[in-house]
Amino acid sequence: MRTQSMGGNGEIDPVEDVLLGGLEQLAQKTHVITRWADEMYEFVKSVPQSASFLLVTFLPPLAD
Repeated sequence: MRTQSMGGNGEIDPVEDVLLGGLEQLAQKTHVITRWADEMYEFVKSVPQSASFLLVTFLPPLAD
């Protein structure tokens, strides 16, 4: 990703280029995590309440 500096002199600012590249990677990761969370929400939402109650009720206790 190449960008021109804000000064308008046509030069490429390497610091800005690295910063924008990092921000783009974070945005892509955020998008993937958000899609995954939406899928998990839809899955959990589709489970009937009675099934989730039975699951929680009959789970063995956690060992300390």
